[in-house]
Amino acid sequence: MNIIKRTAIAIMSLVVMTTAFTGCSMNDKSDAEEAAGNFLSALQSGDENSINEYSSSQVAQGSFVKLFSTEALKEQFRAGFVQTEMDEDALEKLDEFCDMFDSLITKYEVNEVTIDNSGVARAVCTLETKFPTDIIGSDEASELISQVTEIYSTSHQDEVLALINEEGEEAATRKIYNDMTKEVLEVYERLIQEAGAETYAIALTLEKNAETGSWYVTNVQDFDSSVNGTIVPATDTATTELSTVDADAALESASTGVSQE
Repeated sequence: MNIIKRTAIAIMSLVVMTTAFTGCSMNDKSDAEEAAGNFLSALQSGDENSINEYSSSQVAQGSFVKLFSTEALKEQFRAGFVQTEMDEDALEKLDEFCDMFDSLITKYEVNEVTIDNSGVARAVCTLETKFPTDIIGSDEASELISQVTEIYSTSHQDEVLALINEEGEEAATRKIYNDMTKEVLEVYERLIQEAGAETYAIALTLEKNAETGSWYVTNVQDFDSSVNGTIVPATDTATTELSTVDADAALESASTGVSQE
């Protein structure tokens, strides 16, 4: 009788321990999933305080977060232009274009969360953006800008030469710069409007704060890279960053084409 009783107690203890362990694991998984969702929500809204709350400082200040920061994108894009040379119309056109980056993330989803034996969580997520994040620095954009530069050089030769004779090279350069700024922005706007939405798969690494018990993102990887075992730094992602516009190169080409006549 005692043997049966002792065996029953041992089995009950094992069941209780297993249930407690499983319950803890399930709670951790749920909490990690919630933290991943909160991080993506903050990323979508641009809430810096929440981004800092749900990610490490390395991730919060890294290129992945900046990729979806409206202000960072605008600052990066404007850096490609010499704004002191821009007239009111060109500046207005630039501001209107930069507004296209507002709320770049239109939808996100946390699809799967796993926790390994060391207690590190991995969340596979999808992001939908209004347009591809690499469209600005694409080969297609560069080719189209080269084309509009060549067309401008040919079609405005007489006008620019007349302006040089009447007001000097500085005035002619300023006109070329402003005209080409609008041309470049129109190229990007057209590409964005034609491209449509894009979906990206990413993998977030999350760790648990030992003191607070809260989960936070410590690394961001392209999903394909994470599956293949490629380690991507927390400050980077396989998603291509937006590139600044090399407007000066376009202007130099246009100016050369005009001045040679």
